Amino acid sequence: MKEPSRRRSARDINPHTEITYVPTAATAPVVYDDGDAPLADLGSTTTVSLDERLEEKASEKRRVRWRRLGVVGAVLAALAALAWVIFFSPLLALRASDITVSGIPANAAVTAEDVTAALAERSGIPLPRLDTEALATDLSAQFPPIKEAQLRRSYLHGLEVTLTVREPVACLVGKGACSAMDRDGVSFPVLPEVEASLPRVSLSPGPATRSEDGSDGPGIRIALDVLASLKDDVRAQVAGVSVSDSGRVGLDLNSGQKVIWGDAQRSDLKAAALATVISVPGQVYDVSEPTAVVVH
Repeated sequence: MKEPSRRRSARDINPHTEITYVPTAATAPVVYDDGDAPLADLGSTTTVSLDERLEEKASEKRRVRWRRLGVVGAVLAALAALAWVIFFSPLLALRASDITVSGIPANAAVTAEDVTAALAERSGIPLPRLDTEALATDLSAQFPPIKEAQLRRSYLHGLEVTLTVREPVACLVGKGACSAMDRDGVSFPVLPEVEASLPRVSLSPGPATRSEDGSDGPGIRIALDVLASLKDDVRAQVAGVSVSDSGRVGLDLNSGQKVIWGDAQRSDLKAAALATVISVPGQVYDVSEPTAVVVH
């Protein structure tokens, strides 16, 4: 029976071979130099208690919290100071001398001085606190000739006011007086010389021309539409407009001539026909049928 084989060493091959063992890095002895590294003095170790560490952390948190509160307080103080300067200090307060008004014609019943005096009541109020839209509404209510007002802040102390004033086109006769009206039929005061130059509108009594209070109605709208259809040079010759209860219109010219207009239909054609024949000698111009004008 064959014996099992085993690994042969160098001594088995050559029994006279000398074997020297060299230690590896893992088995090499470690040598310490006591002169270079001092030994720790275990007797001098200081023990820090858990309570002291917790107190240090709590103190640090308090310091951070106070720093944050300080920053927040400084910001709030700055904002409060800025708000006071803008909304309450006289630095941006309105001055009457810095109010400018434009858009008022010379013959208007309201003047720039009137508007300035009304706005000067707000003098001393900082501009950011002024409600310009409310002021514009107040001006239109206080001065009926003002149709529209636009106000713009002009820093540091002023207001720029731009006005649109109503333009009178006729004067409604009634109750012993004559009320000037604009193109929209809104009544408002005008200067006496302006009122004298306006064509008079006379309405026959009745529901077809006047409302229940007698101050408004379809008749006014008819008269204003007829006047608006006329050319400027023809309109300047009109002294009066009459509207009957049936809605028929008649014009009185400054020269004493009369115009039979008829109803309010086809006003543009009638206006063009009247502009053509008004230079023809005659006392009565009948344009009720604009395609067949008759001059008497």
